[in-house]
Amino acid sequence: MKKILVILITTLAVSCAGSKQTAGINDSSAPINTNVISVHTDLDAESAFKKVVNALQNRGYSFKSINENFKNISTDFKGVSQRWGVDNTFARINISVQDESTSKIVVRGWFKTLENDDTETGQTIKKFGQNGSPQREAWKELYLLATSLGGRVEFQQE
Repeated sequence: MKKILVILITTLAVSCAGSKQTAGINDSSAPINTNVISVHTDLDAESAFKKVVNALQNRGYSFKSINENFKNISTDFKGVSQRWGVDNTFARINISVQDESTSKIVVRGWFKTLENDDTETGQTIKKFGQNGSPQREAWKELYLLATSLGGRVEFQQE
């Protein structure tokens, strides 16, 4: 009986935390609870900033704020996943370009769903939850955006 109970508890714990790899992408190197992705590039800050602007526009984001002096961009919320043909999960991204000669691009974000659409900030995007959940769909968007910028990727938990 104890063996069955241990197996059930272990299975429940693993299924609640979510799988290590997100469906549809190869993010197994990112630890669970990662909420910041840094991309190290060989680009100067100006070129990296332009690359970020283009990447966000290509993914359909509009800008809430953009500061060219401090190399920082915040987007408005954008639908990133759908259920029954309707946007269900919305992500807002913040990207800052650091260093001048070889840039580090720091990517983080927030998400909300139709159920909590009235919040201004949303919840922090992190690698957590089940595949297909709003949290994991928002993580997938953050990961795909960061890796599209090229360069060496580093994962952090803040």
